[in-house]
Amino acid sequence: MPHSAFAQIIAVGAYVVCLWVIVRCLYNLKMAIASRTWILVEGFVLDAHVAFFRNWGGEDHYLPNVRNRYIVGGRTYISTRMKYPIFDDLSFREATQAIENVRVGSIVDAYYDPTKPSRSVLVCGNIGSNIELLFMSFVPPFLFFVLFTAEV
Repeated sequence: MPHSAFAQIIAVGAYVVCLWVIVRCLYNLKMAIASRTWILVEGFVLDAHVAFFRNWGGEDHYLPNVRNRYIVGGRTYISTRMKYPIFDDLSFREATQAIENVRVGSIVDAYYDPTKPSRSVLVCGNIGSNIELLFMSFVPPFLFFVLFTAEV
């Protein structure tokens, strides 16, 4: 008996979402690796706090947020990106610990992209969470493939 059209639509939708996550993860992995070669410059901390958001499932998430200013070639840039993960699932305690040594008005190391100076990070080369999520993103498409190509 063939799968219902509704089930196939749901499977295709889920597959598209998984592919989107994979593409985003690959981009962030590429940027994390590229940031290892970016140029070090002094950044000035304008703000540091823990940002809160609730996902679609109603789960609470926290992200360390550091807004800093840096100067490249006489131009001033402002950045809020600490590093290049796709998602960080941090508890409030973990997010707070990530910025506990960052004080407003202090000087921090910032790494900027020489091909696009407006792009910078405070932590360069972070690939761990990107690889983990990339690996996990391949599981659902594989399961959908197995589920919908199997003889019923």
